[in-house]
Amino acid sequence: MGDAKTEQIGFREFITEIWHICWNAPTKLKRGLFLCLLGVGLSATFYALLPVFAGYLTNALKEAIPAQVMTGILIFWGLFYVLFERAGYLFENLCEALSKVIYLRYNFLVKLHKMRLAFQMPVAVASSGFKQKLIASIPKLGHLGEDTLFNVLWNIFHQVYFFFSFVALLYYAPVFAIGIVLLSIFQGGCLIWINNHLKKREEAFTKEEMNNNTYEQDALENLGNIQMLHIGDQVVAELSQAQEKYLKEFYEYQKKHIFWDCIPRVLNFLCAVLVLYFSVKLALDKQDIGLYVMLSGLGESVLSRATTIIYRYRWLHYFGIQYITLDRELSYDKKLLPKSGRQKITGWGDIVLEKVQFTYPEEKTPVLKDLSLKIKQGDRVAIIGNSGMGKSTLINVMKHAYEIQVGKVLIDGQDVRKVSVESLSKCITYVDQHPTFWSQKNIKENLLIFNPKATEVELYQALNAANLLDEITHKEKGIDSKVTSLSAGQKQRLAIARAFLRHTPIIIMDEPTANLDTHAQTKVLAGIKNLSKVKGRKPTVVFASNVPAEIASANRILLLEDGKIVEDGSPKKLMDNPDSKVYKRLKKYAALFEGG
Repeated sequence: MGDAKTEQIGFREFITEIWHICWNAPTKLKRGLFLCLLGVGLSATFYALLPVFAGYLTNALKEAIPAQVMTGILIFWGLFYVLFERAGYLFENLCEALSKVIYLRYNFLVKLHKMRLAFQMPVAVASSGFKQKLIASIPKLGHLGEDTLFNVLWNIFHQVYFFFSFVALLYYAPVFAIGIVLLSIFQGGCLIWINNHLKKREEAFTKEEMNNNTYEQDALENLGNIQMLHIGDQVVAELSQAQEKYLKEFYEYQKKHIFWDCIPRVLNFLCAVLVLYFSVKLALDKQDIGLYVMLSGLGESVLSRATTIIYRYRWLHYFGIQYITLDRELSYDKKLLPKSGRQKITGWGDIVLEKVQFTYPEEKTPVLKDLSLKIKQGDRVAIIGNSGMGKSTLINVMKHAYEIQVGKVLIDGQDVRKVSVESLSKCITYVDQHPTFWSQKNIKENLLIFNPKATEVELYQALNAANLLDEITHKEKGIDSKVTSLSAGQKQRLAIARAFLRHTPIIIMDEPTANLDTHAQTKVLAGIKNLSKVKGRKPTVVFASNVPAEIASANRILLLEDGKIVEDGSPKKLMDNPDSKVYKRLKKYAALFEGG
């Protein structure tokens, strides 16, 4: 966490964000938080008022207990409660241990909550690089959420403890109470100053540690080059030098840490002695043994809790800032989230775009401009164009992954904004150029996810249509083989097989063979051409592509330039026209289009 990020969030905004985190936590987590909060609130109140009860009890029993025994009790009270950590810390440690066990479970709930939100994000966002960041960061977010909520809980515990102790102390000895608060503010300020002082040294050795790890990683990644150039000794010397620099910084930090860490402990001890001294003095002045018990206990509670509140806020701030920052980074623009309704699609795959315009948030120039288009059921349409011309945006708009600003997208005459998400998902299957699978499941299980009711015969039919059956059956475990045993080309065909199983009237693909070799491309394209009939009708297939062989497999080509369709026609019509932009782009591959 950099200082720049910390400075971007002011105190009021920080507290608001922390409240937002707690309020919007999963229901089970809020229930657990409430129970923990109730428990620590009651326990904090009990331990805060314990010295008051002890004072009254002492006065009630002082006549019945011999003076020597009472003196021993009072000495023990002072030593145990004030100098050797208070009895309340024992309960606090127990609660802290139990809460950590609770949060181990709730950490998982935090992650599930964020994942549930991720599953609701626009498909186009989930298909981007944002997905990889999300996958890598959600576990970290869960732990930061755990640490943040944990520190929220314990800050509240200390605040309740401090409040009741201070009110009681203010009632019995107001000047004494104010003096102790001033002492605790001074002590807390010293702690903050020391931590800031040590932070710079800590950052220095952390930086050296990162540099050291980078040197090691570079050496391992360049192992072959090091062997070839015979520079192993030189690299080892550089690594040793980096290691020595890191160790030097670490030793310096440890020495300073030990020295500076003694200061707050000594300061805490001196403050506790002052509290004990003035407690005894006030009690002697009033000849009240019970008052000594009350003031020493309450004074120490106020002193320690006020200091702890200041100190613990540092950790709440540290983890909270990291959580807030990461949570914001993992949030996508809700403007992209498409609208939905309750209508159902009952047709077979006609797609119509009427004067569609789409602009990304924070951008001024539209990606799609006044674009109109009609695609008939059963068409196999290739959308081509240079990078950045809007191909991927267009197919995302077609499958209603983005909410358009102007115009309409109709599927079988229904405005997609009025169609239910469930109905739309049953209508469209999307095949990415980098299809993903459940690596822990086998081939059969991965297929059944897309159609749990599919029979064994249907599974083999889908694999055969995707031109993959022979390669699967020749595996030792056949269809029960792990999906990780498949090559990139085989996985692409498995994605097409999944599309067969869904029996949707529309299949949309984004450059399905872009990263495959020629042999794999041929097999995948054969699978696309073999798209089986669904209840007597062929599905509508739309794909964005710049791969000549893919384009040749279509029966209609759309050329997209600057967010507009500039050419539209069959491959034969466009390739037979020397003035066509499509012909000029693909004339070197004219042989692929012969007989089309």
